[in-house]
Amino acid sequence: MWYDPCGGGQITKHLCEQYEEGLVAGSLCYKICREQSVYLQSCVSEHQELKVFSFQNYWLKVPKSLSVMAAEGQSSDLMPPDGATIEQFKAALASFLNFKLDKGDHSALITSLLMFADFNQDQQLSLAEAQSLWSLVQTQDFLMLFVFRRSKDHFTRLNETCGSLYSVEQIHHTRLYQKHDTYFQRLFPQSYLWYAPEWKHRANIAVGILDFVFTVYEQDGVIYNMCDMTPSNFGYTAQYEFKVIDLTFLHSKNWLRHRMKNVPCVIDEDCASASSCPTICDKLTEQCSSVLQRPNLSAACGILQDYILPEAPKSIQSELERLLKKCHGLDNHSAGQDMQQMVLSNQLFILIFDQIKFGEDSLLWQISQSLGL
Repeated sequence: MWYDPCGGGQITKHLCEQYEEGLVAGSLCYKICREQSVYLQSCVSEHQELKVFSFQNYWLKVPKSLSVMAAEGQSSDLMPPDGATIEQFKAALASFLNFKLDKGDHSALITSLLMFADFNQDQQLSLAEAQSLWSLVQTQDFLMLFVFRRSKDHFTRLNETCGSLYSVEQIHHTRLYQKHDTYFQRLFPQSYLWYAPEWKHRANIAVGILDFVFTVYEQDGVIYNMCDMTPSNFGYTAQYEFKVIDLTFLHSKNWLRHRMKNVPCVIDEDCASASSCPTICDKLTEQCSSVLQRPNLSAACGILQDYILPEAPKSIQSELERLLKKCHGLDNHSAGQDMQQMVLSNQLFILIFDQIKFGEDSLLWQISQSLGL
């Protein structure tokens, strides 16, 4: 009997009961339930939406809804119902994506989802496969990973699934840093970076963050917002390549529009308390809008201020501080913010990248020094 703080045993039991009853499918199901070669044993993290288990080189992600049903012995409210046609299921997916992403033609995305859900690759979609796909897309992290699956640089790779459980590649470092308001950290203000990589590697990660912000701004005509983003959402590989650990903070502007619809307000603070995505109060309608108070880049620069300003090379420190402060101070109340964001992002990217490429820690500089140039 192992220590099981995240209820992996109960989740496995519940999932395998559904698998044996033909209610869920996925290539991981056989490994978990029949071979018993994959275990939900080592709990890595637990937060509002997901439980994450570590197994070999993978993370197994389980939505909280599944773990609650497993603990309480509830049956899943699965969709589509028995007897539904594939066309009805496609229509349900289209309606769901219109809400979660935006109204438009999602036929290409739906086709890709259906191909992904055909776990046994028999060119047909069984009820168990359809129900498993439906439960997977309800999880924001999975949906965003699938939407951005072609952007491989910054996103973890999706692997096998079983019902609403899915596996992704495991990332070496699971947060950038963690600050606490403690006496020790007040005494040593930069102690939160004691175990962080040296500055040149942090700079490389920072370039990845800036590129990520640009990547997720718009995808296939859908605008995305970063809500309640923290350094714990980001990590990096053993080669110091930036990776997103958790995408539950990423939502479409259309979803936010539905979320904030009919929320009354007098000032912006009323819209901040109503959602993890603080939006601007529309003074004319006295309702919260779908426009973030601060753009995505502003939130990212707030993280970068703590991450790359300390120990920055003296040759760029003052300019880096000026740009990051200006960037973090961006808001969406005035016109022309999109252009200003693009300019600031480019300036930061060039400043940091040039330091990586030509600065005193760079390979080019070391070669020139060795040659006496």
